[in-house]
Amino acid sequence: MKKIAYIIRFYTGHTENLKFITGGIIGALTSLVEFACTGQLYLPVISLIGGQVKGQFLLYLLSYNIMFIVPILVIVLVSSFWVSSKELSNIISRNLIPIKLLDAVLFFTLGVYMLGIL
Repeated sequence: MKKIAYIIRFYTGHTENLKFITGGIIGALTSLVEFACTGQLYLPVISLIGGQVKGQFLLYLLSYNIMFIVPILVIVLVSSFWVSSKELSNIISRNLIPIKLLDAVLFFTLGVYMLGIL
């Protein structure tokens, strides 16, 4: 982990253009490495959902993007333009219990819906 942090600091500590390019390359490489772990969950789920009716599949895909991709995008944009990553980390730490409760309600509701109870 320390080696990865060193590599990231070394290669992103240059001019703005180089930071953007090296950040993108490091992010892509990290995603490829992490795919070995996360792909074991997402590939079967996508395969299972892919067998659904096309409109229903697109609805599930849209839901996934709203629940997973959009929050990450918002966090990246907020930490890039409005607050530092340290300030954002402090905000999240101070509000961790409400965030976890909201997550629990969201995923419980989603689970109930997927089981067909609602």
